[in-house]
This record gives sequence, structure tokens and C-alpha cells, in this order.
Amino acid sequence: MDRNSIFGFVLIAAILGIYTWYTMPNAEQRAAMATEQRIQDSLANVAIEKEAREKETQLKEAGTTMVDTASQGLAVVDTVHADSLREVAMRQRYGIFTAAAQGEGGTVQLENEKLQVSINTHGARPAVIRLKEYRSYEKTPLFLSDPDSGTYEFDLFLGNQKISTKDLYFSAEKRGTDGVVLTAPSVDPTKFVRITYQLDSSGFFMDMKTELVGLRDEVDPGTMVFQWDLVGYSNEKYRDGELQKSTIYYKYFNDDFESLSTTGEDEKKLEGRTNWIAFKQDFFSVAMVSNEGFANGSELAVVPTTDSVHTKRYNAQLFFEKERAEHVAIPMRFYLGPNHYGTLRRTEI
Repeated sequence: MDRNSIFGFVLIAAILGIYTWYTMPNAEQRAAMATEQRIQDSLANVAIEKEAREKETQLKEAGTTMVDTASQGLAVVDTVHADSLREVAMRQRYGIFTAAAQGEGGTVQLENEKLQVSINTHGARPAVIRLKEYRSYEKTPLFLSDPDSGTYEFDLFLGNQKISTKDLYFSAEKRGTDGVVLTAPSVDPTKFVRITYQLDSSGFFMDMKTELVGLRDEVDPGTMVFQWDLVGYSNEKYRDGELQKSTIYYKYFNDDFESLSTTGEDEKKLEGRTNWIAFKQDFFSVAMVSNEGFANGSELAVVPTTDSVHTKRYNAQLFFEKERAEHVAIPMRFYLGPNHYGTLRRTEI
């Protein structure tokens, strides 16, 4: 390398050194740059943290959605399981009448010149019995029973399984203004319970016929029980006087009538076939009449009530002498009216 080349390199190095020194930031510039860098770093960290939080939120929401979806799925499973258990319980409780044990009740109004009777389709029972021509002492409509108290039912036995008509929902087919046919279906359309009510065209009588159709193998009608637990209203001025004249009367076939005590609680297990049973109050009665007779062993009970609105609680559990058949009919006739001697005598009550 000659002398000129060496001088050239030295000159270039000097120029680069001077340029570097000249362009290098001073202390103030370096401090400002450091501050700016810290700001940029902080902004970057904030952005990173924000992005992280957003991702975390998204993950949580996704997780919540999955949990909610899973919970909904479990709820559906639980509902299906509960419904299945309910169906099993219903079948065990009501057997072939499971469908009739579910529904919505309603009322059917029957009426003639003397009576107004409301039949509740839940249980096929007379819920309200009103005498149209009479009023209570306080001039209010006269009712023969409290619809919110007592029971009215047929108990059927499917083997060891008791089915009560009060638990069944009946479909209703109205017959004019004074009659109705009520049907409780089973799982087999050829097997059902049918109850028919028909008021006299004019008078205080209502016919009832209970039929077991196609149930020969399922129901022994000899074990059926008809139970009416009725709570009478006090309709007169002096309740104490009403109580002394209110009790249950009954009549054996080919014999005179008898009664339970009027002064307190009393009960009786009937010893023989009975023609009629009457829940008697002071001036009015509800009577059940059977031309075939109620079977030996039927039971009666009467208990005074403790409130001022009612008189006594009457109870009759009546049995029937019936054999198994494809079609079993149990007819009864109800008297729902005043204690007129002539009217009652003509009907042998």
C-alpha cells in the first residue's frame, strides 16, 4: 500500500468519526428519547393487556355458553326423566284409567221446575243442589249441601288397586236441560265407566245410573263402594232446633224405617238389605233409593258440626250385590227436596 492510500483511509476514518460525533444525540436528546420509549412501551403493554382481557372475556363467555348449553341439556334430561317417573307413578296409581286421571274439570247445569243441580265433571258428582222454590231464613238461595265440604265417589278395585271416581275426569254429553252422560275412559276404548244423571221433568227426584262397560276382568262390582259424605247447611233461624231434628234415617226391605241418634254422634253398620237411606234435616232431606237394595254391611254415620253455618256431617258407605259381567249397571234414585209427608209417602220414603 503506498503513501497516498494510507492517507486516504485515515481521511475517511476521520470523516466518519466526525459525522458520528456530530449526529449522536446529546444527553437531553437521549433523555427525551428514553421517555418517549417508555411511553411507547407503556402503550404497547396496555394494548397487550387489553387484548389479553378481551381474549379472557371471550373464553369466559364461550365457557358460560357451553355451561348454559350443558345446563339446558341437563334440564331437558331431568324434565324427560321426571315426566317418565310421573307416567310410571300414574300407571301404578290409576292402572288402565291413567288418561282419565288427568284433565280439567268443569260443571254441567241441570235444571227443572224444582231443582238446579251442578254436576262437576271432575268426579262426576253433584256439587251444588239448590231448591228453586225455597229460601233460607235469611232469604238467601237454599242449598242442600256445602259444595266445598264432604265427598261423593264410587270406589272401584282393580285387583288390590283402589280407583276412586272423585279422582277421574269425565267427558260430558248433555241431554237437554235436565240430563247428562259422563264417561271416564281407559286405555282401551271398549272399557270405561259411565255415569248418567237425569232429573224428573218436574219434581224433586234425580235418577243416577253407574255403568261398568267392558270391565269384567278388571273390576269386581261386588267390592264396589258408593260413599257420600255430605255437610248440611243451617237454613233456619234456630240452629239448635235444626240439630235436634237432623239425623240419618234408613229402611230395611219389608220393614219399618229406623234412625240414628239426633242428639250427638252416632254410627250404624246395617244388618240386611236396605231400601233407602236419607240424610234428614229439619225441613229438607237428601235420600238415596235403590229398588235392588243396598247390600248387607253398608255403614252410616252422623256427626254434629261445631260451626254456626252447618248442621251435621252425614256419611253413607253403601255396597251392592253385583256379579262380574261385561256390562254392569247400578241404578239409584235421589230425592232432593222438602220433607213433605205426602210426597215422601208416595215414593215409600
